[in-house]
Amino acid sequence: NITAETDIEVHFLKRLRGEIKFVSVEELRGQIGRDVTRAKRYFTLLTRNFKAAAGVNQVSSHLP
Repeated sequence: NITAETDIEVHFLKRLRGEIKFVSVEELRGQIGRDVTRAKRYFTLLTRNFKAAAGVNQVSSHLP
């Protein structure tokens, strides 16, 4: 079970961008949205490349 005392180890794979100071909450929200989009794209490509390297065939979800 995971508790407040559980130790975890984190490895960063890629830095999305440098540190930025924002003059408004709206700018921060917009950047967070762009960061999320960029991170999702990164992991999609990483997964696709990993599967290709492992020789895993991707099967279309609409096939019976």
